This record gives sequence, C-alpha cells and structure tokens, in this order.
Amino acid sequence: MFREKLTRKSMKRIASAIGIVFQQPEHQFIHVTVEKELRHSMEIEGWKEEAIKEG
Repeated sequence: MFREKLTRKSMKRIASAIGIVFQQPEHQFIHVTVEKELRHSMEIEGWKEEAIKEG
C-alpha cells in the first residue's frame, strides 16, 4: 500500500483503510452518540438502510 504510486483511485482506497485520531475529538464529531455518528458515516459511504440496521 505504501509503495504504490498515488492516483485518485488508490487515494480513495487508502483513505478508506486508515483512520484519524483527533487531538480534541469532542470538537470534531457531528452527533452526540456513537450510534448516530457511526450511522452518519455509513450513510456518507453509501451504505443501504438495511445494511446500516444490521450493523
């Protein structure tokens, strides 16, 4: 993964495989609960409602 030439396609794949750690996470999240935050992320990624409910 780290030795490949970066392209838009590979950047999207790499970005979906890594995470981000915030120094002040309470200022970074959109929703109050973990469940709502995860649901929001799944919706942005294009998950279908049935898959989110199964989650």
